[in-house]
Amino acid sequence: MDLLQKHGHLKHDRRKSLAQKEEAEQRHHQTQQEINELLGNFGQSHNDHPDRRSSGAGNMARDIEEFQRRMSNGESLDKRE
Repeated sequence: MDLLQKHGHLKHDRRKSLAQKEEAEQRHHQTQQEINELLGNFGQSHNDHPDRRSSGAGNMARDIEEFQRRMSNGESLDKRE
């Protein structure tokens, strides 16, 4: 058994393999386009309001600012607006 047979270099026609890869890539691209059309504007930047973010980073920054403002004004932490 020579090295070409051992490592499978003669098992596949490279042109066919490349064509199959391109076809699979096209199918994936088409599927992804269909999914994007279904999603529409969901998850786009204009829909990314700080109150809707899962990380809560925007809300946390606002809470810290509110806490600092209340501490500087001498307000109680129990009091909420």
